[in-house]
Amino acid sequence: MTIKQLEIKPRETILFEDSPNGIEAAKQTNAYCVAIPNPITKKLDLSKADLIIKSFTDHTLDDLLLMFA
Repeated sequence: MTIKQLEIKPRETILFEDSPNGIEAAKQTNAYCVAIPNPITKKLDLSKADLIIKSFTDHTLDDLLLMFA
């Protein structure tokens, strides 16, 4: 599903990506983007993400929601 189909605003959305191309696509939607690199993409430039974390266990969903509120 897309943000449009879900009828939510992009700035009410957090997208999780693991590559520069995914981050670029996420940012084009105007949504927040959290990068979680994998062993291959951890050496790539993920700096366009709003936040880079090592694992889903680094932050709770509530923490992320507060960060981007």
